[in-house]
Amino acid sequence: MTRGLATMNWLAISKVMLCTMFMCTANAANNLDDNAVELSASAYIPPYVFKDRHHGIEIDIIKHALEKAQLGPLTLHFLSNRRAEAQLRQGKISGAINIPKESGLEGYYSEPLLYFENVAISLAEHNFSIEQFSDLHGKSILAFQNAKNYLGPDYTKAITKALSYDEVVN
Repeated sequence: MTRGLATMNWLAISKVMLCTMFMCTANAANNLDDNAVELSASAYIPPYVFKDRHHGIEIDIIKHALEKAQLGPLTLHFLSNRRAEAQLRQGKISGAINIPKESGLEGYYSEPLLYFENVAISLAEHNFSIEQFSDLHGKSILAFQNAKNYLGPDYTKAITKALSYDEVVN
């Protein structure tokens, strides 16, 4: 049994934006059709993305926007956050979903499509009180991939004092 311990509203950066980033590079322009849009997405973050059906709330919003702009066809590549960043840097894809500006990648960022509010959860029996990142000191932490790159310097500092730390792909 788990329970939410803190919503961490105290830190605006705790809201990770799901953004679509369109990056134009010489490599991408050479490798793609004029109207083709190749985006990476996480494989499974229901109800936002379903790899097996190539849709979900976020994918459907993007498809509709591309249709309205008369762009396409859309090709989805289901990649981890790290692999998506690498593919963007190499010009192998047009853009990515879930790459916030804090990533340091240069490109053109859309307005956010969705917002997530990150929360800390634990087994109820532990009775932890987590109100700020420093409350994570001495605890074992499992986070989403690249969390330390997206949640800011206070989070990065806090995880250096964690009992253990790991990041996983969705």
